[in-house]
Amino acid sequence: MTEKQFRILAAAFIVFVTLLAYANTYPNEFVWDDASSILLHEDVQQPSHVLQLFTKDQHAYGRGQGNFYRPFVSLSFMAESILARAAAPAPAAGQTQQVLSPFVFHIGNALWHALAGIGVFALMTALGTPRPVRLLASLLYVVHPLHTEAVTYISGRADPMAGAFVALALACALSLPKGKNAIWSGLLFAAALLCKESATIFPFLLLLAALVVGRVPKPKDDAAPERRPLLAPLAVAGVVLGVYAALRFTVLKFADAQESVSPPLTQRIAEAGQAFAMYVKLIFAPAGLHMERTLEGVPGWTAVAGWLLIPVFVLATVWAHAGKRHRLAFALGFFLIAWLPISGIFPLNAPMAEHWMYLPLMGFAWALVEVAWMFCGATPLRYPVYAAAYIAVIALITATAQRNYDWRSNESLYVATLKENPNSIRVNYNLGVTYEDLIENSSGARRHFERVLELYQARKEATGEVGDKARYYDDELEAHLSLGRIFAAKELPAQAASHFETLRRVAVNDSNSMIIASAYIEYVKLLAAVGQLTEAQQLFEEGAGRIPALKQQQEQLERARQAATQTGPAPAGPPS
Repeated sequence: MTEKQFRILAAAFIVFVTLLAYANTYPNEFVWDDASSILLHEDVQQPSHVLQLFTKDQHAYGRGQGNFYRPFVSLSFMAESILARAAAPAPAAGQTQQVLSPFVFHIGNALWHALAGIGVFALMTALGTPRPVRLLASLLYVVHPLHTEAVTYISGRADPMAGAFVALALACALSLPKGKNAIWSGLLFAAALLCKESATIFPFLLLLAALVVGRVPKPKDDAAPERRPLLAPLAVAGVVLGVYAALRFTVLKFADAQESVSPPLTQRIAEAGQAFAMYVKLIFAPAGLHMERTLEGVPGWTAVAGWLLIPVFVLATVWAHAGKRHRLAFALGFFLIAWLPISGIFPLNAPMAEHWMYLPLMGFAWALVEVAWMFCGATPLRYPVYAAAYIAVIALITATAQRNYDWRSNESLYVATLKENPNSIRVNYNLGVTYEDLIENSSGARRHFERVLELYQARKEATGEVGDKARYYDDELEAHLSLGRIFAAKELPAQAASHFETLRRVAVNDSNSMIIASAYIEYVKLLAAVGQLTEAQQLFEEGAGRIPALKQQQEQLERARQAATQTGPAPAGPPS
């Protein structure tokens, strides 16, 4: 088989195996941030707004302001929205718009992930990697269950897109002739930056290649080794990164950093060791995967284990380079460089996340197979090793397919996550919203909103945020608002009033004004429903004085008063 034939067949096989591993995701629903990324994103849903995708935060239409500049991801969602709309049936009677199917988007995610796998294959090909290593490493990479958060979850697409462009940019820099390699790697690097901020590590990976790879043989056995001309690609990458950074810190900076106190450096260093040890464990034993990872309950000795493993990887990289095993050195260095930004040494919004391993796992899978080839590739042991490796691929496909089921719907996702991390405020809140708004399970909603309040109270007691120092978080306020509504609907006015009274005492600011306004409206309705019309009027006037926008809700109050006058007070007693 010629090299060209092998490359074509290998690429086709990588795509096939990827689509197979994620085949059970295609019926899955939109979940979590898919609403703000796709369904509620006015620019994504309007093809005429294509240029506006390049001027806004990706979650501009979501809850709160973020600082995620990923226009190519939104552009891909726009294209797939057009395809999904074209394939969708006409709106049913009474519907104002078509129901968008997530099928096209799930196929898109799987194909972007397959392209990332092909990018890894192309990068290994550029460095003259043997055929068995190229194919097996690519397959292990695309089927690993750690990627489900980036592939099964539609809004996780930024990782596969950025990963594909970074791998292809490196392959172009290392394989194309001088001049072309700078142009194409620069364009692909720019595309990666327009997908996710993590692509900023590309110049450092390219510098690693310039320092480590040295003279690289071409795949043909009779080709003499040659030094790859990487100076021009490095210069272009530096310019692209400089322009990107200048724009992101000025006109494309959509929000200031979140107000949070970063842990002290000593704590971050310890947690980086813990996270590294946990990542290595999850690579070899990907069990108990979920999206809300913390280091709570992780033994302290894992920090020591992690910081013992890190120099082992560094020394292995140096040893491989000194022994002229340049591919292995590059793969190990790739893993370490890609891990460093998500190590936690630099402040992050979480101690670890599974999808953060999307880029580092490229280097790890490659290095793992290179080591196996180094010891077994020229011996009879290679055959049982090959067999074991492909059994591992099948096992990983099974594990990935099993993990995909967790992402079937918002309910299944949040329930599965809470099994692993029952103390997650965010997931408890999201599950409460799902039960309240989507499933209309008020009992389930009440249970999880009350859990949110319990967790916030425990957090405040642990951090000393009590008394005058107490602050209210938006999720906490919305949990009070939802509980007030739920109790009011169940004709339990005293319980409802207690939550509305809590919101009434909160100081109004830009972040919570709409929540407090909604609480005043719901409280006024409650008072009117139990016949306390004078109190309702006074409460409304109080709210309008605190929140001017409430004046626009005067008609709602009048309707509530009229309804109460016509039907009389509710049977239940007035709020206490």
